[in-house]
Amino acid sequence: MPASGTIHLEGQFEKDVLGAFRIIRGFAKLQDLAAISCAYPLDDADEAATGQVVGHQRALDPKHAADIEQYLDRGRARFFPEIILSMRAEFHEEDPHVKTGESQGVYLDDALIKLERRWSGPNFNTHTIDIKRRDLEALLAERRIRRIDGNHRLEAAANLEEDDTRPNKYLAPFCMVLLNPVGDADHDYTESVLFHTINSTPLLLESEHALRLILGQAPELRSADDEEFAELPALHLTRLLRDRIGNMPPDQRERLGQTPCSAMHAIAQTMLALEPERTVTLDGLAEYVDAWCGALTDVLSQVSVDHPRFCATAYFPELAYRVWQSACSKHPPESATRAAVQKLGAIADWLGRDGLYKIQAKRSLAGQILEIHDKIEERVPKRVFLVRWYPTAADGEEKRKSDLRLGMINRLLDDLKVEGINLTLDDPGTEEGATFGIRKEMYDALAENDIILVDLSGVRPNACVEAGFALRHRGQERLLFMFQETGATPNNRAFTSPPFDLTDFRYEQINDAAEIPGKLKGHIKAIISAHESGIVD
Repeated sequence: MPASGTIHLEGQFEKDVLGAFRIIRGFAKLQDLAAISCAYPLDDADEAATGQVVGHQRALDPKHAADIEQYLDRGRARFFPEIILSMRAEFHEEDPHVKTGESQGVYLDDALIKLERRWSGPNFNTHTIDIKRRDLEALLAERRIRRIDGNHRLEAAANLEEDDTRPNKYLAPFCMVLLNPVGDADHDYTESVLFHTINSTPLLLESEHALRLILGQAPELRSADDEEFAELPALHLTRLLRDRIGNMPPDQRERLGQTPCSAMHAIAQTMLALEPERTVTLDGLAEYVDAWCGALTDVLSQVSVDHPRFCATAYFPELAYRVWQSACSKHPPESATRAAVQKLGAIADWLGRDGLYKIQAKRSLAGQILEIHDKIEERVPKRVFLVRWYPTAADGEEKRKSDLRLGMINRLLDDLKVEGINLTLDDPGTEEGATFGIRKEMYDALAENDIILVDLSGVRPNACVEAGFALRHRGQERLLFMFQETGATPNNRAFTSPPFDLTDFRYEQINDAAEIPGKLKGHIKAIISAHESGIVD
């Protein structure tokens, strides 16, 4: 049916609503509301130039508009709150002598908009708005009617086609706020306040509550699988995941803990985003969900043995899916699950070590990031604990070579400071006075997450004992060995090689002390990096 030459809207007028606003509320076709209104986007360029914002509407998201269009066109229970618009004009109030028993109305008859009270009918508060289609271009150019809430809905509505069999298919509620003419800065600000209020103050229904409300209904009451998938793919995928996970073997299902629907919905959204080609058809989607749930069963049987609390967290299913999906892209099917198990185990070690299992969606993201950073920072090495031979003047040349090695180690730490890696050197053998306890010093070094640099030059027993002690109590990830040949002295015999096999350790053979910065820097940076990423403890 061809559109008439005039867009006609009707609604109930009231003034002093909430003590401040004149409004008209009614019903109209979405297409007509879209035709007469325009978005007034926030202008970043103007704000940068003048220091003052112009406009209020956020940038249009084409995908969101497309999703709404699909919902409006095919949704089973389509509904949404009223569209909020502002009309900018010099409105005139009716003369006080007009007595209708109702509120005093307003009228407007300018070049683009005609607004007046409808005097016939049961309700004398009804006002009509008429806009000729030939004037739409000028109306939009002047931004006379602006979208405050509902921009994406109206953008989608512009592409909807009329359905002659259902004349009210796209009938929607609207609220028109009557404001002063274009250019009135005070009412420009009012539009901004309205936009901010609408978008920041509603008390949203908890997603878990909403999902349980829909997913918990009897099967005979909901849409068929193909209809639900076509209209709400994320909801249908959430339903599939809930059913498949609910039917897992009892012992595996128990290991997942109280997996909420919102956690499954997060997996669904992730699947749709990361694997669009696998989720384009209903059959393909079901097949992919079956493969994932099979992998999840295998993952749980292995990861939960060492990390039961980790597997019971609300975020574990989505994390496990992301790790598995990444593993599938890098490994053949027969080894993808094994790779995912290894990765999840490493993540669990890190989270458990730093007490981060309790990451929560409803807690401050910034606060949790700060906690994670502080935990990591606590265990990043801050010292280099030096284990070495301390020659005396009687050792002649070896004393000089030892001093040179010490000088080059200090130079290495100075070089690292330039790169933002601040480490202090702890060389306990330089302390004056009574002998120091090897075990106490080593315990302190281990407790403070230090790098332990073992200079085996001279192969002194105390250096070998301390290296063995560190390996016994912490492992080799923070140990770094070096060795330089030494000649015979009155206090020590000659050594041309280390006293044990260092093939599997961080080890460098030093021919000259000047080689130390170049050879050891990479090792120290690697140790720091491993601690920062949580790979090692």
